[in-house]
Amino acid sequence: MPEKKTQEPFNNPGETETSEKDNIEALKEFLLDISCLDALSEWTNRFNLFEVLKLSRYEIRHSNLLAWLLDPNETHGLGTLFLEGFIQHALPGLENEEDVFNVLLMDFHSFNTLREWHDIDIIAVSEQEKFILCIENKFGSKEHGNQLNKYRNTILGSFPEYRKMFVFLSPDGMESSSPEFWYSMSYSEILSIIQNVTQRIAIRPEVEMLINQYMESVRSEIMGDERLASICRDIYAKHKKALDLLFENRPDRMSDIADIFKKWAKNKENTEDIILDESHSCKTNTRVRTHLLDKILPAINPETSELSAWGSKSSYYLEIHQINDTSFRIQLVLNSKNISEECMKACEKLNELYFQSWWKDGWQWRTYFMTKTRKVGDDISEESIYISLDQLWEEVKEQENKIIKCFSDVVSGS
Repeated sequence: MPEKKTQEPFNNPGETETSEKDNIEALKEFLLDISCLDALSEWTNRFNLFEVLKLSRYEIRHSNLLAWLLDPNETHGLGTLFLEGFIQHALPGLENEEDVFNVLLMDFHSFNTLREWHDIDIIAVSEQEKFILCIENKFGSKEHGNQLNKYRNTILGSFPEYRKMFVFLSPDGMESSSPEFWYSMSYSEILSIIQNVTQRIAIRPEVEMLINQYMESVRSEIMGDERLASICRDIYAKHKKALDLLFENRPDRMSDIADIFKKWAKNKENTEDIILDESHSCKTNTRVRTHLLDKILPAINPETSELSAWGSKSSYYLEIHQINDTSFRIQLVLNSKNISEECMKACEKLNELYFQSWWKDGWQWRTYFMTKTRKVGDDISEESIYISLDQLWEEVKEQENKIIKCFSDVVSGS
């Protein structure tokens, strides 16, 4: 792994320390004024399956539901109406304008809907009508690389004789990188189509409830409810500190990922040289140590010195660091607060090893190495995260071996 000059740690506890007394006081004020939340009861008292299961936050869930609605053979009871309405709305995206009337007169019952065919989010295809609809759904993510051109070329090569329609769907209907080929649609337009269709036909109560809750969830999560937003802004302005604290510590996607990190570390404690420090871990950083690095960077003696900046006896951690809710890495971080003279000498030796001439006296935080970055998919898969962590840990062991060579006397003599 190439060595690189590093910056100070990205999550510096010293920079974010806030008076615990102030935090407690802010939370008390918020609780004493808890009736301010009554204005939200119109929204909070409603049951919504999509919000309970957090289904509205993932692109793959939206694509699954849209594919279900587009399939005339599915159990929603809408028949071909949603597919017809969608294609009629997207007619400007038809590659050949002369085909408009033929398209409108198609037998829509002949269509089948597929998900992730050659990585394309949704396709609806009719062999009988020689027509294919391609939808690229971008919810919470952006285009990458030559994605749209790649998908279009795949369709052109696989369905050369078919009439084609390419739709680029996003929350706000933003223009794609290839507007000449991909017609842009927004979720607001999707809701209009759904509403129009459901007003024209009687559907089963359970399907009606599902569709209505989906529409409500989209309005709330994606399009925004202006009256709700105004009430929330007023409450936030009044209790900013308390709400920021609650937000920082809320269960969310990053918390779910951090739980997997901790579970991985606990499993590794039985087979690898890993020590999980759960009490000093947080949502952003799952902190572990190793026995070998403990020998090189000895713990603070709480009887003779105050604790480190983490509030622990350790002067270092290997942090499984969440850069955001889609990517993470492992990094070795040290803090100089209250460390022993022996540990400071070890840090100076590490400075020479990693930074050579590039390091300064009087440092407080140091990130000595960082592994490559790994991604987390839309579906938080424990198995795939474990695989990524195992691969990153191999990088960590390479760096640990490099460090051990410089401290062979310390390791062998203990």
